[in-house]
Amino acid sequence: MALDGTTVAYNYNLTDKQFHMISAAPTNGVPVRSIARDRSARAGGSYQGELIAFKEHLSPDRRAYLQRYLMWKWFGEGTEPVYTNSASALRVANGGTLSFAGAPTVSVPAISGTGTIAAGNVVDVSSLAFDFPDARTYGQLTVNGTLTLAAAGTVSVTVGAGAKEPGDYPLLTATSLAGGDLGNWTKSVSNDSKLGATLVVQGNTIYLRLTPRGTVLILR
Repeated sequence: MALDGTTVAYNYNLTDKQFHMISAAPTNGVPVRSIARDRSARAGGSYQGELIAFKEHLSPDRRAYLQRYLMWKWFGEGTEPVYTNSASALRVANGGTLSFAGAPTVSVPAISGTGTIAAGNVVDVSSLAFDFPDARTYGQLTVNGTLTLAAAGTVSVTVGAGAKEPGDYPLLTATSLAGGDLGNWTKSVSNDSKLGATLVVQGNTIYLRLTPRGTVLILR
């Protein structure tokens, strides 16, 4: 089979028996049964401990994770690795739910929308974006898991002309909010309402605070 140049082989000699782990990425279609036949009938009667085949090329990080996992599983090297899922951005729209089975760690720079993200950990977040048309139609984003903020980032909110009632409105709530201080982030508020708008963090929730513009005098 033709290879893409990323063949990786590990050789171990345990109790006078030779063990190999081979990782290869063919550039053409290769039937899995032909690999099994070649490794036994044509390679001195060797045995296979485990054979994993994928119909598509793996990303470099997923490939590296599988190599580390098999080294740990078969040869006891290192500790069991934890795979981190990654994406460039996640957006939950219209109150939907985005669930990751097994509560994994998800690395994603930007999240936005309304609804629920269910994962064990959402890490490396450096961009947050929210829309607040008015108090009746807006929806918040909920993270069922730990949301870890980067040391620096940007958070933006668009306040519509329909926002007329002062108050604190939750934009994002996480089971646990960790990492960088949102106070050090760059904040951008596009405000078409007649109210003043600021962002406030209390506990594990990010609020949009709407206040009357101008000066308020209280006479007693």
